[in-house]
Amino acid sequence: MYGGSDRPTRVLTSLQALIGSGRLGGTGFVSILPVDQGIEHSAGASFAPNPAYFDPENIVRLAVEGGCNAVASTLGVLGAVARKYAHRIPFLLKFNHNEFISYPNTYDQIRFASVRQAFDMGAMGVGAT
Repeated sequence: MYGGSDRPTRVLTSLQALIGSGRLGGTGFVSILPVDQGIEHSAGASFAPNPAYFDPENIVRLAVEGGCNAVASTLGVLGAVARKYAHRIPFLLKFNHNEFISYPNTYDQIRFASVRQAFDMGAMGVGAT
């Protein structure tokens, strides 16, 4: 798919791992479970209806059992389970966040992690908003 690309080999390897994993692997479609709202809206607001998801392992397990191509989340969530799951499902680390916990609400994307931290935990990619 990206054979004619000038992207580095490691990037192409990561893209292939992402596109080739999960139930949709090899179809050209991807399903990514994004769970990063705990920082922006508070974990209580995000997970109170489903308290099992306060546990980072349950978030990643949901993505694995659901056949997702990847799970996208925060440094804390992915870092807590990286040794156990980074080889089972591609990780996408979201390294910046806004927050709506303080009042008055302001828009300020704060960096919570680095690309190096994503690499060190075995993430296949990073995301920013």
